[in-house]
Amino acid sequence: RPAGAKAKAAPAKKPRVDEVGKQIGKVAGGLHLARSSPDEVVQMVAAMLEPALRTFADDRHSFEQHTVQMAEQILQGVDEDYAKQVADAASSLASLDAQEQERLAEAEKAEAHLSEEDKVVVERKNALAQVALAFRQAKQAKSQADAEYAAREAAMQGILTKKEKLAAVEATHLKPVVDGTAEAEAVGELEKEGKAAGLDASLLVALSTVAGKAPSDRGAFDAMVLAQLAEAFANRIG
Repeated sequence: RPAGAKAKAAPAKKPRVDEVGKQIGKVAGGLHLARSSPDEVVQMVAAMLEPALRTFADDRHSFEQHTVQMAEQILQGVDEDYAKQVADAASSLASLDAQEQERLAEAEKAEAHLSEEDKVVVERKNALAQVALAFRQAKQAKSQADAEYAAREAAMQGILTKKEKLAAVEATHLKPVVDGTAEAEAVGELEKEGKAAGLDASLLVALSTVAGKAPSDRGAFDAMVLAQLAEAFANRIG
């Protein structure tokens, strides 16, 4: 390299995204939408929620289980509140729609006698304009309630995603290893997901050796490793 040349700086690594933390944050945000639960209870549950949800269900102690149950109850209340808001908005929308149709009919009747009732027609049209405005506002309120309800459902779905991912890994990667048909890429993926799920490191170390053997060549130790891996996945999927 020529003298005085500057070394090219390595590109900065992108920060790793904590997907689990993002999902937990969505759930905590859903808690703050609660209207029927006391604020201090919501704040307390939200503060204790992250460590509880980062622990697998089978590993949680009773206090963490109670925290998750309280969060589910609060979110259920949010769900019920928004369902009521949507129902109320729909009822209001239907009522306003009926009023608008009635006003339209009345305005049309008044227009047939325009020569005699000009003033009445103008007043009825003004009233119709007011009803139409209220109709649009109610429609906007219903759209907003629908959007908030959808956000709440998405947050709840995030809780289930982790278990669904482990179930998919078990079906697509662990079973081929047990059958002796897994390729190296599948074994590597199983090791990566197992590490992310907090499986015993010694099991994951032994996995590569066991996966490299045909089922007929495996011994008692190999069978024990596979059995414990299957049990660990089953416990975390629940």
